[in-house]
Amino acid sequence: MAVVSLRSDYNRHVCAPYLGVMFNREFLRKGENMERQAKTILFYLFVTVYGLTALGTLAMLFFGFGDVKETERSILINTFLVETAVAIGALFYSVWGLNKKDKATEEMAKSNTINPLDSSFKDKIIPLENLKLPTIQLHENKHFKGCKFVGPSSLVLLGGTIHNNGFSECGDFIALPDNVLMTGMLVFKNCTIEDCEFLRVTIFSDKGTAKGLATIEGSNVRGI
Repeated sequence: MAVVSLRSDYNRHVCAPYLGVMFNREFLRKGENMERQAKTILFYLFVTVYGLTALGTLAMLFFGFGDVKETERSILINTFLVETAVAIGALFYSVWGLNKKDKATEEMAKSNTINPLDSSFKDKIIPLENLKLPTIQLHENKHFKGCKFVGPSSLVLLGGTIHNNGFSECGDFIALPDNVLMTGMLVFKNCTIEDCEFLRVTIFSDKGTAKGLATIEGSNVRGI
């Protein structure tokens, strides 16, 4: 039987902000790609404009185009030097800025990488699908603290310690009959789950664990 804290909170209607973050991740990724494409277009546009301007200036200085007077030559040389300096600065800034952003994005991705073989998880946003293993979907004696489990998905809880957790838009808890066989379901067996949130996750459990879940204020448990 699971040890379930009475401080656990069940909320049928309020969707935590983390849910919006996860569901909008793909949208944000597309936005970053569009931003990168826009910067690339602007960069090539700048290079093209600079190239044409530089070629025109060089043609006037050294090939006699435009009938340049001697008094104008120094102005054209200074203009060309300024244009070149600006172009080099813009190129350096663009490359440095893109590399810096890529590094920050990579570090952020690494900080929230989910390895389903880990034995403990702390302060992670975890789409439950990322915990699935190639063979048996069983996680046993693992520790989850301060995590956000994000659906839509389903989860089987078998025993363990469940302390001070929140449940948002999770529907009813469902107690499974004895000796039932289910496949393809993610299972937490004898895990410690504390200070976590479940977001749009349908939760199944054995009857012993379900009795503990029934003590959570506002929850409904079917099957017992």
